[in-house]
Amino acid sequence: MTPIVEEIATQFAGKLKVAKMNVEEYKGNVARYGVREVPNFVIFKDAGVAKQIVGAVPKAELVRAIEEALR
Repeated sequence: MTPIVEEIATQFAGKLKVAKMNVEEYKGNVARYGVREVPNFVIFKDAGVAKQIVGAVPKAELVRAIEEALR
């Protein structure tokens, strides 16, 4: 998934920030967002969770979710 996430970061540069989090290191965030599987994509908007996508999904699905959140 790393190459896809990097492509998305480039594609949406200036419109959103992309960050990776080590689930072993940030267990408080894992609990806060209910992460039970990785990869787990959390899209935030207006300081809240706009969408959460669990598992390896096609790039098109991630792009669609991001575009919805950017509206």
